[in-house]
Amino acid sequence: MTEIKKIPLKVYVRSDGRARLLCPVCGFHRELDASKFRGKAAQAMNARCRCQNILSITFDFRSHKRKEVQLDGYFSSLDPDIDVSGSMTVYNISSSGLGFEVAGSQEPMVGVRLKLQFTLDNRQHTRVEKTAIVRSVNEGMVGCEFEEDDMPNGAFGFYLRA
Repeated sequence: MTEIKKIPLKVYVRSDGRARLLCPVCGFHRELDASKFRGKAAQAMNARCRCQNILSITFDFRSHKRKEVQLDGYFSSLDPDIDVSGSMTVYNISSSGLGFEVAGSQEPMVGVRLKLQFTLDNRQHTRVEKTAIVRSVNEGMVGCEFEEDDMPNGAFGFYLRA
C-alpha cells in the first residue's frame, strides 16, 4: 500500500486567469480558471489527486515570476530628507522588483525611493545598480518595485531568464 502524502504545490496564474495544476507524484495535470481564487492567494487550498495524494495548492498571481536568490548588497535613500541606508540580503528578484532583508535596524518606509546595489551570483559577478520604490515592509523584509525607466536589461535581464 502506498503512503498518502500532503504535497505543497505553488501554481503560477497566467494573465488570462488560467492555471495548470500538475501533480509532482503521478504527473496528472488539469487546466482551471484560477481567477476565482484571487485574494485568497496566501491561503493554501487542498485538493485530492487521482493518485490519492493531497495537493496543498497556493496560487501566485504575480505578473512576473520571482527568482529565489541570496545576494548581498546595499541600499540608500534617494530623498535627501530621509537618512536611511544599510546592508541588505536580496532573497527574491523579478523583472519588476525585488525583496530584501535589512541587515541592521534601519528599515526604509513604504513610498521611499531607494538606490539599490548588489552583485549577481553569475560567472561575471555582475554589479547591479537600480532605483526602486518601497512597496511593503514587514518584520525586516522589504518589497520594492523598480522604477519604470530602470527595468532589467543586458546581463541582469539575461540573469532573470536563466
